[in-house]
Amino acid sequence: MGQQQLLLTVLVTILVGIATLVALNAINENRAESNLDAVRQDIMMGISHAQRYYYATPEMGGGDRSFSNITIEDILLDSLNENGSYTVSGNGNSLTIEGNGEFTSTNLRAVASITGGDMSVTWTKIPGNGNGNGNNGNNGNNGNNGNNGNNGNNGNNGNNGNNGNNGNN
Repeated sequence: MGQQQLLLTVLVTILVGIATLVALNAINENRAESNLDAVRQDIMMGISHAQRYYYATPEMGGGDRSFSNITIEDILLDSLNENGSYTVSGNGNSLTIEGNGEFTSTNLRAVASITGGDMSVTWTKIPGNGNGNGNNGNNGNNGNNGNNGNNGNNGNNGNNGNNGNNGNN
């Protein structure tokens, strides 16, 4: 009888361990998906402010129907917040905002174009190498101490990792 109880105890312990791992995996997937949604929302807010910038005159702090000189400050988006890190670039009628989530290895790129007064947005998911962008060196598996963010501005934010040395933009 003692051997059966020991075997049953070992079996229950294994099942509880497997259930715990499945639950933790589900929680992490949900966190990553929520983070991706938050990054998408931040980018949408940036695009909304960029549209105002596009139509405003230079005297009103706008681009006078151009995204050419747009900065991240113009669209009221922080380059780094609790959701991730962001970059913005513009050229004529086209605007690109890239976001790298804090808890996801997928970057988002939104390209907004204005033609004949209508704005269209194209979304692209860019698979990354790390587990997030490595803000403060706490996350991310690649890059210098986890700094594998978006655009490589300071040489510590390489797009898709690039070991965090060069950056893509």
